[in-house]
Amino acid sequence: MRFALLSVGILVALVASCIEVEDEAAAMLSACDPNKFDIDQVLDSLDATGPCTFDDFRYHSGLPDTIGDLSDRYILLGVDSCYTEVDVRELFERSPQLDPDFRVIMYGAPGYAYKEAVARLREARSCVSIAGVLSQLSRHPMVVYAHYTMRTDNCPNDIGNPIGKACVYSYSSAFFVKVKDAERLEDLQALAVETKTEVIGPNQFMPVWVQMRATKLSNGDAAAMVKRFYESELFANSELDVTKYPVE
Repeated sequence: MRFALLSVGILVALVASCIEVEDEAAAMLSACDPNKFDIDQVLDSLDATGPCTFDDFRYHSGLPDTIGDLSDRYILLGVDSCYTEVDVRELFERSPQLDPDFRVIMYGAPGYAYKEAVARLREARSCVSIAGVLSQLSRHPMVVYAHYTMRTDNCPNDIGNPIGKACVYSYSSAFFVKVKDAERLEDLQALAVETKTEVIGPNQFMPVWVQMRATKLSNGDAAAMVKRFYESELFANSELDVTKYPVE
């Protein structure tokens, strides 16, 4: 369930953005026509690699908190809400990096702009190889974000019922920043512009917590941005939106 690993009370209602989104980013994120793009725009190089940007921790209550070891078989894809399970299955089948036999399950949450699906790689890969796959897939117009996943032996839901035989953790494009003064957002807005992230809005009950979003144009994904904002020492805290997904 979305936001399941966040501290109590950090659920953020989507409200009007505190700053305007850059025109280019808005165009990328609003392109919601399943018939507009050729699925074969996915790059098909099997040998591509990229810098491994995976860290096995997030900040939780201001302290490093280990999430889990990198999964070498699974990744998470975020797609625009207009795309269907059929569209995503076609992407899986056409992409030489992904296992076409892996079952496609779409996940969504009220108020969240995107749907998510876990993808299984055709073979186990190193971090630099996975980074290359993520970079390739994120260039496809259907894909809003492509993220690492983390292994876990913990597979029950929030009330203790098992959701599968095996699970992974991953994270959305959203992250949360706790400002020191809800009436003064200048530092937040300035760093959002610098990092090319979006300010979604404050929690209506806890206005010191502000929801942010990383996009394809940002200086890193949500995990990197959580660290960037917290390590700036301008804010009281920052949190990553981590969710558990069954894979077996």
